[in-house]
Amino acid sequence: MGNGRIIVVMLTAALCALSLVASADDSPRVKGYRPSPRGVAVKRVGSVRGARLLRVSSRTALPSRWDSCEHGWVSPVKNQRSVGACWAFAAYATLETQLLKAGQGEWDFSEKNMVNLHGWNLSPDDGGNNDVAAAYLLRWGGAVAESNDVYKSSMSAWTSSPQLSPAVRVQHVVWTEELDGSQERMDALKAAIMEYGAVATSVCWSNKYERGETYYYTGSGLNNHAVTLVGWDDDYPTNNFKSIPPGPGAWIMKNSWGKGCGSNGFYRVSYHDTSLARGEPSAVFVPAKDDENYDAVRGYDRLGYVYDPARYYPSKAVAQSRWQASVFTASWNERLDAVGVWTTVSPMPYEILVYTNVTRGASSPTEDGTIAYQQSGTLEHAGFTTIPLSAGVPLADGTSFAVVYHQTGAEISLCVNCTMAGYAYPVHALGNSYFGRDRGETVKWVDGMNADDAVDPTDKSWATCIKAYTRSTVSARTGDAPFETDDGTTYLSDLEHTNATLFAETAETFGASVGLVGINGRSLWTSWLAGLDPSVEGSAEFTVSIDVSGGVPNLTWSPDLGSARTYTVWGRETLDAADSWAQVDVDDIGTSKFKFFKVTVGQ
Repeated sequence: MGNGRIIVVMLTAALCALSLVASADDSPRVKGYRPSPRGVAVKRVGSVRGARLLRVSSRTALPSRWDSCEHGWVSPVKNQRSVGACWAFAAYATLETQLLKAGQGEWDFSEKNMVNLHGWNLSPDDGGNNDVAAAYLLRWGGAVAESNDVYKSSMSAWTSSPQLSPAVRVQHVVWTEELDGSQERMDALKAAIMEYGAVATSVCWSNKYERGETYYYTGSGLNNHAVTLVGWDDDYPTNNFKSIPPGPGAWIMKNSWGKGCGSNGFYRVSYHDTSLARGEPSAVFVPAKDDENYDAVRGYDRLGYVYDPARYYPSKAVAQSRWQASVFTASWNERLDAVGVWTTVSPMPYEILVYTNVTRGASSPTEDGTIAYQQSGTLEHAGFTTIPLSAGVPLADGTSFAVVYHQTGAEISLCVNCTMAGYAYPVHALGNSYFGRDRGETVKWVDGMNADDAVDPTDKSWATCIKAYTRSTVSARTGDAPFETDDGTTYLSDLEHTNATLFAETAETFGASVGLVGINGRSLWTSWLAGLDPSVEGSAEFTVSIDVSGGVPNLTWSPDLGSARTYTVWGRETLDAADSWAQVDVDDIGTSKFKFFKVTVGQ
C-alpha cells in the first residue's frame, strides 16, 4: 500500500473514532485533543537508564508520592471554556512550570495566539496535539504573553491574532514513551515529571468514568482531551474511584476546565486507566537557556515533524536514509552556533557536518562546498533537540551553506515535513532539503521534492526537519545615536559603518541609527528618527522597528505623533543603483519581494 493511501486511511480512522467518542460522551465539557493521524511511536533502543534526561537514578529511588504543586512549580489552573484548545493549555503548562521551577517567576502564555497561528490545516476549534504546538513554538511563533493576545471564552467571540515576537523561546521538546502497563515506562514518565515538573499528555474523557476528583477510564476509545501530569501517588486507594481498579495508585493531573472541576482543577487518574498517556508520546516543552538565545532560526519544516516513513516502510530504500541535509543562504554576516533535529529513536548517535559555499539547486547539498565543521554525539531523548556547536561556523553575507545530519546508529528515524491530506499542507521547494543513502564510500542524495518516489510517487513533497540557529557578527558601534533595541531578534549597527550605500539613500530622511533583522532570506533595515517636533513629547526618540515572527516581519513605530503626521513605508529589492524605492502597504511587507524598508514621516 502506498504512503499516501496509508495516511488517508489513518486520518479517516482517527476522525471517525473522535466522532464516536463525542457521541458517546455525555460530558458537557469541551475537550479538543485530536490524535496524530500518523500514529507516531517512540522507540527506545536502550534501557530507560540509558536516556539521560529520563534516567531513574540508581542511587535515588523514585518516591512513592510526588506532587510538583508542593514545590511551587505549577502555574495556576486555567479554563479553556467552550473552545477546543486543551492541547495548547497542556503544552503551555509544561513551559510555565519549568519557568517557575527555574526561579523565573509566574508566566501566562497566550493559548489563543498558538491556536490561531500554528499553521496546520485546522480551524481554531478543530483541536490539536503536541505536534501542532511544537511546530508553532520551535519556529519561534511563540510563546507570546497572554496580555498581548487575550483568550476568548467562546468561538462566537473569537478574533484573529497578531504575529508577535516570542517572550520565551522553546529549544527542546522531550518525548516520553506511551504507557503500556510496564513498570519501566511508568518509571520513565515519573522521572520526567520529577525532572521537568509537568508533562503534557492525553486521555479519553467521558464523565461517566468520573467521580469527584477521580477518573478511571476502562474503554478503548481514542484519546480526546489533553491534560498535564504533575505528580503521582503509588498508594492512592482504589475505593475512591467510581469503579474499582485492580490495584492502588494514581497520577496527579492538572486540567484546563477551571478550578470548579475535580479538586480545584486537579484530578487523580488511576494507574490502570486504559487511555492516559497511551497511543502517542507525552511531551515536555523546554524553554531556552541563557546560552540558547540565538538571533535567528532557519528551517523548511514550518509545520514541524509530520511523518516518519522509516516506521511504516523499513524495507524501502528511501526509509533507510541515514543522511539528511538542508541548504540555506546567510542573509548577513552571522555565525552558525547550533543545529536542531528530531528523532523518534533514543538514544540516537549522530554526526553533524557543515559545508560552506555550496551550489544551491545542485543534485547534492554539498556540491562544490567545503567542509567547515564536523561534530559527533548522541541524542539522549526522543523529540527535538537543539545541538550547540562547540565552535561556531562564520558565514559571510550571501554564503550558501549545508547542514548535514547523519544518523550513525543501527536504528533509523526519518522525521519529515510533508503533506498529510486534511491535516497539513506545507509548501516546499527544490534545492532546500535532501535525503541520502550510503552507497559504498559515497552518499546517494535525492532532493526532498522527489525523495519519496519509492513510497508514493504522487506525493513528492518532503522537507527535512533540520533547523539552523545563528547569531549576528555585525559589530555594533557605541557612542553614536541611540540604538534601537528589542528582545534579540534585531541586530544593531550604525548604518554608515555597515553599509555606506544604504546610508546615502536614507541619511537625509533618518539621520540616526538602524536595526538590521536577518531572517529567512531577508535583510530588513529600520531607522531611528531624531529632532522631529520638540513640542511633541518624546518625538526626539521616535523609533521605527521590525519584529519578526516565523519569518513574517511586522513594522511598527512609536510614539504616534498624531494625525498631523503621515507615515509612508517604502521598499526596495536591491541596493543596485538602478533600483529605486517603491511605496508598499504596511500589511504587505511579509509577502512583498522587497528586502530593504524605510519609513518617511511627513507633515
